[in-house]
Amino acid sequence: MATDAFLSIISGKQRGLLAACLRGVLHPVSYAYGFVVRVRNALFDSGLKKSYAVPVKVISIGNLTTGGTGKTPVVAEIANRLTKQGVKTGLLSRGYRSLSTGENDEKMVLDRLCPGISHWQNPDRVAGALQAKAEDPELKALVLDDAFQHRRIQRDLDLVLIDATNPWGYGYQLPRGLLRESKAALKRADLIVVTRADLVEADELSTLKQQIKNIVPEVPLVISRFVASGWLTLDGRELPLEDITSSPLTACCGIGNPENFRNTLTAVNCFVKSFLAFPDHHHYDENDIKALGGVLKQDQTDTLVMTLKDLVKFPADALPGITVAALLIEWDILEGEELLDELLSIAGAELQ
Repeated sequence: MATDAFLSIISGKQRGLLAACLRGVLHPVSYAYGFVVRVRNALFDSGLKKSYAVPVKVISIGNLTTGGTGKTPVVAEIANRLTKQGVKTGLLSRGYRSLSTGENDEKMVLDRLCPGISHWQNPDRVAGALQAKAEDPELKALVLDDAFQHRRIQRDLDLVLIDATNPWGYGYQLPRGLLRESKAALKRADLIVVTRADLVEADELSTLKQQIKNIVPEVPLVISRFVASGWLTLDGRELPLEDITSSPLTACCGIGNPENFRNTLTAVNCFVKSFLAFPDHHHYDENDIKALGGVLKQDQTDTLVMTLKDLVKFPADALPGITVAALLIEWDILEGEELLDELLSIAGAELQ
């Protein structure tokens, strides 16, 4: 798939003259992109570009790289923790690549993970926050999904996620790498959360922690992982892990970092015969279903697994006779949970 091919090129895995030439072409574009980002940030830092306060507490969850750090389960956990503290909390996301219903995959997933918590979508986070407060005057806090770079809205807490398996996006800013900003942008963070820490060696994790501390020595650090808890089928059944992992299967996904999903399937001992990666936020059409059906037939498997983000928009009547299921993931904090609790407790106390 195109996503795999692009990542293979920018990561340096794909060798040869053509790949080297493509990386060479992307290199100057990356520097130009980085210059524009630095100018934009300088304008916000100087006050020449304005950030707007909104009448609710704003907790932003974001990252330095494009997609793939595991924001969704973290966003859900933060919103649920605040709600359990008695804080009327809502969710606000950009609504990127919405379906005909007006909802996108992220909202559909978060609606499932955060029952009873209202969710607004608006690419203009300031307008979205004002709309949320107008529609729910009791609202006290908004958790923003993927908003670290959306500096027009003032925030009370900035949580930044870093994926331990690819922390710096191959070392370059877009499009040569996956970095949206330079590492120095971490200085705006109030808390840094390292995800997928269990998928790297201990010395690699130690090196990453030291790199982060060298950039932002005063910013607290949380170390975490994602744990598979079971499966959700397309027809709504929840199954234990062993019900699917015991047989050969076919896998697909349309997420920012498909390799992470592949690694997770390996970690739960799935026997994956074919793995298809689609672009992030991909909408599955008839051609995709036909292609997947062909791969299933070739693999001689009767099970197709994917992420929850894929399942919520997968056609319900697709692939009759095939078990279609999403791997359910929970966020598990390994180190620094007290730091997160302290920040959220302060925010919650201020809102009581």
